[in-house]
Amino acid sequence: MKKNSAQLKDTSKDTLYELPLTKTNYLLILGGIAVIVLGLFILSIDDFVDAQHFSTSLYVAPLVIMAGFVAIIFAIMFRPKA
Repeated sequence: MKKNSAQLKDTSKDTLYELPLTKTNYLLILGGIAVIVLGLFILSIDDFVDAQHFSTSLYVAPLVIMAGFVAIIFAIMFRPKA
């Protein structure tokens, strides 16, 4: 018994594949990378770092860089609401 082409079901078109990350995720990742680059720029500003005086490259830059990494982790874990 032969089946005609109308009876055969093409399953390749029925399954839709979704990317695990959306456009929002990628934009948030780019924002996190920009914050890291900003932190590295702040880190390179001071020529001489003295621990007895306030220095942006000693105290502010590491916090900015860590904030960038936290933003990237958040961007990867973020799920937009349906």
